[in-house]
Amino acid sequence: MPLDTLDQYTTLVTVNRRLSRVLRAAFDRSRLADGATVWESPDIIPYSTWLERCWTDFAATAEGAVPALLGAEQDFALWEQVVGADPLAEGEVPLLRSAEMARNAQAAWALLRDWGLDHERLPGFSSAEVRAFRAWARAYAARCRRDHWVDLASVGERLVREGLAAVSATGIRRVLLAGFDTLTPQQQSLFTALGEHGVRVERWQPPAHEPHPRRLAFADQDDELEAAARWARRCVEEGARGPLGIVVPGLSAARHRVAAIFEDVFAPGDMRPGTTRCGQTFNISLGEPLAEVPVVSDALVCLRAMSGRMSLRDAGRWLLSPYLGGGRATWRARLDAQLRRIGEPYYGLVRLRDLAARIDGAGSPQPGAELTDRLERLHARVPSAQRRFALTDWAAQFSSWLVAAGWPGERTLSSEEFQAVQAYREQLASLGALAPVMPAVDYAQALSQLQGLAARQVFQPRSDAVAVQILGVLEAVGVDFSHLWLSGLHHEAWPEPARPNPFLPVQLQRELGMPRAGPEQQLDWARRWTERMLASAEHVVVSHPLTRGDEPLRASALIAGLPPAEAAAIAASPVPLDRLQVHAHAPTLEALEDAFAPAVESRALVRGGVSVFKDQAACPFRAFAVHRLGAADVAAPDSSLDPRVRGNLIHRLLELIWQALGGQSRLLAITGEARADLIRASVARVLGDEARQRPHTLRGRLLAVEQQRLEALADAWLAIEAARAPFEVEAEHSRSASIAGLPMTIRPDRVDRLAGGQLLLIDYKTGRCDPKDWFGERPDEPQLPVYAVAIDDVGNATVAGLAFGVLRPGELGYRGLGGIADLAPGVDAIASSKLHGVRDAPNWDAHKALWRSRLAGLAQAHLQGDARVDPKTRGVTCRHCGLQPLCRINEQ
Repeated sequence: MPLDTLDQYTTLVTVNRRLSRVLRAAFDRSRLADGATVWESPDIIPYSTWLERCWTDFAATAEGAVPALLGAEQDFALWEQVVGADPLAEGEVPLLRSAEMARNAQAAWALLRDWGLDHERLPGFSSAEVRAFRAWARAYAARCRRDHWVDLASVGERLVREGLAAVSATGIRRVLLAGFDTLTPQQQSLFTALGEHGVRVERWQPPAHEPHPRRLAFADQDDELEAAARWARRCVEEGARGPLGIVVPGLSAARHRVAAIFEDVFAPGDMRPGTTRCGQTFNISLGEPLAEVPVVSDALVCLRAMSGRMSLRDAGRWLLSPYLGGGRATWRARLDAQLRRIGEPYYGLVRLRDLAARIDGAGSPQPGAELTDRLERLHARVPSAQRRFALTDWAAQFSSWLVAAGWPGERTLSSEEFQAVQAYREQLASLGALAPVMPAVDYAQALSQLQGLAARQVFQPRSDAVAVQILGVLEAVGVDFSHLWLSGLHHEAWPEPARPNPFLPVQLQRELGMPRAGPEQQLDWARRWTERMLASAEHVVVSHPLTRGDEPLRASALIAGLPPAEAAAIAASPVPLDRLQVHAHAPTLEALEDAFAPAVESRALVRGGVSVFKDQAACPFRAFAVHRLGAADVAAPDSSLDPRVRGNLIHRLLELIWQALGGQSRLLAITGEARADLIRASVARVLGDEARQRPHTLRGRLLAVEQQRLEALADAWLAIEAARAPFEVEAEHSRSASIAGLPMTIRPDRVDRLAGGQLLLIDYKTGRCDPKDWFGERPDEPQLPVYAVAIDDVGNATVAGLAFGVLRPGELGYRGLGGIADLAPGVDAIASSKLHGVRDAPNWDAHKALWRSRLAGLAQAHLQGDARVDPKTRGVTCRHCGLQPLCRINEQ
């Protein structure tokens, strides 16, 4: 039946909204083809909208009060309340609460209404789920009666009884049905009664084509989709009139992969940074949840922050978002990296404000002032957890918070972003519309409702009409295509598996032929769908993959009888993918080895101090990238205390203890009880300071465990110190020094002055350590040798030995070397040591001279710009470096 027969007395009712849009566009094209410039829009609407309009017409003419029609989200909110208010189902074990349960209960109610069944008289109430649903349905119906509401699923039967005379009085004389494979009993009754009121009800069918399909098989889904994209592009290049359809079963799950493949074929290179994107060349029918669109997702991050705290992930999203005020500030990335280094799982608005206020920024004395002000204003509006408001008030509050946060940002939004913002503002209005069916709620409940609305709303940006339409199975019904590709029809995907409603007796669903109730219903529906699709276009290709991972696949039995064809027989666009174009058009490369950066002009610009030696020895490029370019890997946050933090705690603890004791003599003089009190107080102070930095991590049981661990470790360590030869601990202070012109700050973990006036330098270690790491041309741990050389150069005292203070449980003690024996247990005299590298020099002084020479070589190489990618031990050195994207060593 041609669309040009539509007139002012005809309504075309479609099975879904997409088919309404498609048929309206087809009508407009036919008018343009006829040379018309102005025409009256046809009355083409989806079935749900038609029902709503019929109810509105009935309410306008009915005598007496008519129940108010619940909107879709109002109805769902009512089901959520009903399901959530029933903790037990007639004494059964509590059922899992979720939005999905409410959605299934709502769908079960709609099935009962469609088949004219009474929830109180259903047979076979044998399962807990069915018994629970009966109780919910009873409560739902009572609530609707009490508040004088009617849901859309019940409108049809009410119209049959009371309202169709008002519908026919509107002047409509004909109703066409498009895309309906079968009618439910309620629909049959409704349209039969409509005919009795003088309105003709007819089926509208798209033109049928003589099917000549070809069946193809591909290695996997990616190959199949790429072939479909190339075929569609070739059809467009040859002037196909369209629409061209690509049907993908399970499109919602595969949407992002489908989009990536089609973008690479239709617009190769458009995804490169800085490329101006061409107009849309294809359209994917199923959008993504509005909550996952970045501009909306970031708005939800902002609203979640108003709880008073936000997760580390949300805090990072806030700082890096271009949609929240000041999002272009580059210093925010540094603050995000700082949050990751701290590693807290949660951050409050006040804590984030304080950290932003202290951030450094080039060219601005207070780069974080703008964010600090915003966070301060938002913190002043944080709602009380006990306050309850109507959802209309919460919607207004949410809107004002977003304005205060600077949403949706300062830059000009793209068309899709602007549409998403508008859709989100409509969701705020929808939140307010829930007020009649929901009581006053607190902040958490209101936000949960808004997040649910955004998660259920499918966002599909409006775009100009395009020839290539990528559709799901249901969206393709009723469309007349010029070319059609049916993909993914393998034996496990087609027919789709049965999914009966869990809240209705399965046997009853199967007997009545309810949708998706059993394999028979699915097979029958899939057979009819396949036959219809094969006749929906002049040119049809059917395909399936042969594998999914390691699993072999075969063609569905519904298409196995179609004549097979080779992929080469399908005309496909030869356009190369972007990665192939890059390689094909790459100029001949000229090899140029440039391993040296400009020399350091001012010694004051050198950053890193002692760590420069370690990085230069490990890999010259690492030292260049870290200390001259400022490159750094982003820390991976730990849900507990990471080893770095635990190491800092024990370092700080021993520092406090020796500040109180001063030396071994005081340690030996105090009683065991006094020593225990000193340790306990020092641990409490250290943990208290750290807990203020990590209040969400270091608390409760973890705080108690850390107190016990540090007390035991400190007590065992002091027992080792008490057995040493006499020593005093030098007051810790920093001093400036340099080696070969490389400036640094000298601050050993500890300096012990021995009885003879010589010094023992100690570096506490909670991880792996070995004195052999001090030796060689490129030492792995040059810190103590650097300190020894620098302190000797000052001339106030001589360094007699170096030692690692090993603070690992079960391995407590010293490991080191010195010029004389008995410096400390575990510190060997150099003359008797068998460590590799010790024989490079004959005595301790010669070793210090050798260290001075080697360290000077490392310092000079760095200052002169040595930036070679030259890891000391390939693989091992690079394992935890994090700079591979810069040095590209894996491409060598």
